Amino acid sequence: MYIKKYIKSCSGHIFAILFILIFLAGCAGKNSSIIKGKEEAAAGKWEESVKILQESLKEDPDNIEIKLILTKTKWKASIVHMVKGEAFLKQNLYKEALYLLKKSIEFDPANHKAESLIKKTYAMKKSDLCFIKGNDFLKKSKHVKAREAFEKALELNPENMGAYNALARYIEKDKNAPKFKLKLASTSLISLKFKKASIVDVFDVLSRLAGINFIFDKDFSATRITLFMTDVTFDRFLEVLLKTNNLTGKVIDEKTVIIYPDTPAKVKEYQDLQTKTFYLANLDAHKAVSLISRMLRIKKITANEKLNSVVMRGTREEIKKALKILKDNDRLPSEVLLNVEILEVSRTKEKQFGVEYLESMTIAVGERADSVTSDMKIAQWISFNALQKLSNKELFITSPTATLNLLKQDSDTRILANPKIRVKNSEKASILVGEKIPLRVNRRVDSSTGDVTSDYQYQDVGVKLSVEPVINLDGVVSLRIQLEISTLGPNVGTGEDPQYSIQTRSAKSVLTIADGASVVLGGLIKNVKNESVRRIPLLGDIPILKKLFSSYTTDNRDTDILMIITPIIIRSQNIINHNSISAHMNQEKNLK
Repeated sequence: MYIKKYIKSCSGHIFAILFILIFLAGCAGKNSSIIKGKEEAAAGKWEESVKILQESLKEDPDNIEIKLILTKTKWKASIVHMVKGEAFLKQNLYKEALYLLKKSIEFDPANHKAESLIKKTYAMKKSDLCFIKGNDFLKKSKHVKAREAFEKALELNPENMGAYNALARYIEKDKNAPKFKLKLASTSLISLKFKKASIVDVFDVLSRLAGINFIFDKDFSATRITLFMTDVTFDRFLEVLLKTNNLTGKVIDEKTVIIYPDTPAKVKEYQDLQTKTFYLANLDAHKAVSLISRMLRIKKITANEKLNSVVMRGTREEIKKALKILKDNDRLPSEVLLNVEILEVSRTKEKQFGVEYLESMTIAVGERADSVTSDMKIAQWISFNALQKLSNKELFITSPTATLNLLKQDSDTRILANPKIRVKNSEKASILVGEKIPLRVNRRVDSSTGDVTSDYQYQDVGVKLSVEPVINLDGVVSLRIQLEISTLGPNVGTGEDPQYSIQTRSAKSVLTIADGASVVLGGLIKNVKNESVRRIPLLGDIPILKKLFSSYTTDNRDTDILMIITPIIIRSQNIINHNSISAHMNQEKNLK
C-alpha cells in the first residue's frame, strides 16, 4: 500500500518535471528563433531573418515580443534597401535602383519615401529618353520638336544637365533672334549714312532696300535725323532708328510694319489684349494674384476662390510671363514624416531597512486541555457563564510575526508616446497625448443669496509636442521643436475647495537633421525624494528600542525625458528650372 502511494507520488512528480521541461524547451525554441532572426538581420540577410520570425510568429501568434521584433526588422530592412536603391539612382543605374526600391516596399508597404523614389526613377529614365529623342530631332534639323523634347526632359528631371545645356543654347539663340520677323528681299548686311535727313525719307530708303511696307500712325511726326551705321542687319538698323526717335513698331504681316510713338497710351492702343484663366493645383489663388501683380505690375488680374483660379487680362507677352511664373510656383509641396519616440527614463533608488511587524493580533477560545498542542480546536460558540470560568489553558493569542526588510531596487524605462506625424513643408503640426483637466479660475459669491458660482478653464495635461519643419533642397530638414510634459500636481487648496498645481517640464529647440537620421534630445530631469517610517505604537517610541520596532523606507526617484526624432522626407521639392545654387554649381562644373 505504501509502495503504491510512493509510486503514485513519484509518477506525479515525474509528470510535473516532464511538463516543465517541455515548457522550457518550447520557450528555448522560441528564444532561439528570435536570436537566429536577429543574427541573420545583423549579417544583412533580411529575407532569411523575416522568414524565421514569421514562422516563429505562426507557431505563437499572440507573442507580442516576436511581433515587435518582426515589425522592427521589416522596417530596418526597408530602410536599408531604400538607401542602397537611392545610391544606385544617383549613379543613374535605374534597373538596380528599381529592384532595391521595390524590395523596400515589399518589406514595408508604408514606406512612402521609397514609393516616391520609384516614381522619381521612372521620371529620370523617361527624361533620359526625351533627351536622346531631342538630339535625334536636332540631327534631322527639327528644331521645334527638339526644343519640346528638351523641355520635357528637364521637366521630368530638373537635374538633367544635358537637357539644361541644350535649352540654354536655344535661349541664347532667342536673344539673338530678329525682333521684327519680316520676309526681306535681301538678307545682306547694309551700310547707310544719313545727315539731317527727313525720317520719312529714311523709311522710304529702307522700304525700297528690303521690300517692306511702312504705315505711320496719325500722331507720327516727321523729324530730321542723323544716323551712320555700317555692316549691320536690317533688323538691327530698324531697331536703332526707332529707339533713337522714341518710336516703336508692330508687325502686321511679314511685309508690313506700322510705326507709332512709343508712349503708354499708344502702346496700349496697339496691344492685342487677351483674357486667360489659370487653374491652380497647389498654389493659393490670392497668393498667385499678389505674386503676378508685383512681378509684372499688372492690375487687371483677379482670383476665383471657389475654383482656385486666376483670371488675367493682358498682352500676349504678359500672359506668357505669367504662365511661366505660375508653372514654376504651383508645385506640389514637399512633405516629411516625423517618427517621434518620447521616453521617460526613471531611475528609482528605494531602500527599506528595519523590522516590520504584523499589524493585527488574534484572540480566540479553545477547548479545555491540560496542555496546548497544534491540533487543538477553536470553540465556535461560548456562553457568558463559561467566559467567567476561563483559565489560561483555554485562551489563545496569535504570536506577532516580524519581517526583516533589506531591499534595494532600480526601475526601468517606459514609452510615454510614439507618434508619427506627417506634415507639409513650413507648416506647423502638434499632438497632445493626455487629457484636459478643468481648473477653477474664478469664484463668485452672491451677496444676497449666498450662492457660490465658479468659472473653470480646461488645461492640457500630458505630453504636448509641436513641430514646424522646413525641407531644404539638399535633403536636410530644419526642425523647430517645442516639447512640454505636464502632470497634475498636489492639491494646494482644501478638501472642499481643491486647487491643483500643474507640474511642467518643457524644452524648445531648432535643429537640422539629415533625411533618415535620428537625433536624441534629453535633460528634462526631475527629482522626487520620499521618506516614510512605520513603527509599533509605544514600543516604537522608546528611544533605545525604537529601531528594533520600526521600519524605514526611502524612495529617491530621478526621471529624465528623452525624445528621439527621425525625419523621413516623403516628397521632396520638385524644382523645374535650375535656379538653385547647387544647380548652378553643377552647371559650372560640367562646363569646365
